[in-house]
Amino acid sequence: MLVVSNEVFNRRSGLVTVLPLTTARRPAHPWEIVIRAEDCGLPTDSLALPHQIRTIASNRLLQPAYGRILDPSLRRAIADKILRHLALHDLVQLALEP
Repeated sequence: MLVVSNEVFNRRSGLVTVLPLTTARRPAHPWEIVIRAEDCGLPTDSLALPHQIRTIASNRLLQPAYGRILDPSLRRAIADKILRHLALHDLVQLALEP
């Protein structure tokens, strides 16, 4: 699982918001994100599934974490896919509406 919620929420609530990952060997759908193992410390390449976003109890996470996604372009791609799934990708335009 890829944790996408912020640390303050995670610590105070005992919950985490996650994107499930799959190691299925298939091309990514347009709404998924390819996460290469060497980019974040995973044992194998994976697909992040933003259409399955969920909030779970933090004690359900495997410890310790495999790694972190530090690449800004990959982080932006993940955020974009989440916002598109939630129909929030046009936040700038919405902010300008009366």
